[in-house]
Amino acid sequence: MAIDPRRLRPSELCRLVNSTPLGTVLDERQLHRHRTRAGFRIGDATHVDLFCYVARLAVAMGDRGCLSLFGQRREEHRLFAEHVTAEYRVKTEGRGRTVDEWKLRVSAGDNHWLDCLVGCAVAASIQGVSLPGLSAEPGKDRRRVSFAELQRRRKEHHG
Repeated sequence: MAIDPRRLRPSELCRLVNSTPLGTVLDERQLHRHRTRAGFRIGDATHVDLFCYVARLAVAMGDRGCLSLFGQRREEHRLFAEHVTAEYRVKTEGRGRTVDEWKLRVSAGDNHWLDCLVGCAVAASIQGVSLPGLSAEPGKDRRRVSFAELQRRRKEHHG
């Protein structure tokens, strides 16, 4: 039977998140706290939308919908926190656009959990998930260009 990531029971979500070699990083009690803080905007009373849950990580601390990992005992999430902070963002401009380039910190170890979160965020974006204030501006419509047109332009450019 296929799993629907948009309608996971809390126990299924915990099992999925904890199914890596890193071991237990989320228990149902922690998930319940996260769901309560989010006002159940990450699912309904009985299900959790994995994409919405992961998208909450992009919200600034203290803003509506943010996800706080530590609570009272920092050691509970130390490994996870080390992974997701193993890289830092650098804004780069070129070819008429600005992009975020991610660089590994010199003192950083592994970043596997960050990679997983980025993958989930991409999947959430593809599914149309967005949080208030985080929706992206629509991109410019691009005109389709045939292969023949590309060849013609190349000949004109290179002579």
